[in-house]
Amino acid sequence: MKKIITATILFVALSFAAFAGGKDKQLATDLNNALKNSKQVSWTATDTHNRAAFDFNGKTVMAYYDREDNALVGYSIHLGSDDLSKTSQDAIAKKYPGWEIIETIMFIDNNGYASNFVQVKKGNKNLALKVNDDRISIFSHM
Repeated sequence: MKKIITATILFVALSFAAFAGGKDKQLATDLNNALKNSKQVSWTATDTHNRAAFDFNGKTVMAYYDREDNALVGYSIHLGSDDLSKTSQDAIAKKYPGWEIIETIMFIDNNGYASNFVQVKKGNKNLALKVNDDRISIFSHM
């Protein structure tokens, strides 16, 4: 399931990076430095992107690069639902009562814009939500 939400987020991030949430240039700089200085980086490739996995502050980070020009697309960091702000958690609970949070990812694009994406499930329904504080939009039906 993680591959589905990650692939969905990467696809849309490539397409709509301009609609990201808050800008966090320092985090992007810190991630760039951590990747450059990491002694253990695991590289994989797909038809559309190259991916580097490395550790940053105890969490696994994925750096995504465009396959054609090797330009940085952005970073994804898997988070726990408790890493979301209380405002975001309350907004999800209010808008999607009875839905379970399955996965939470922060995506930081190559310009330093960060957005949270949350996969929620209720019965056999799955949604990927873009969540920034109390603003929630359906990102993808899964």
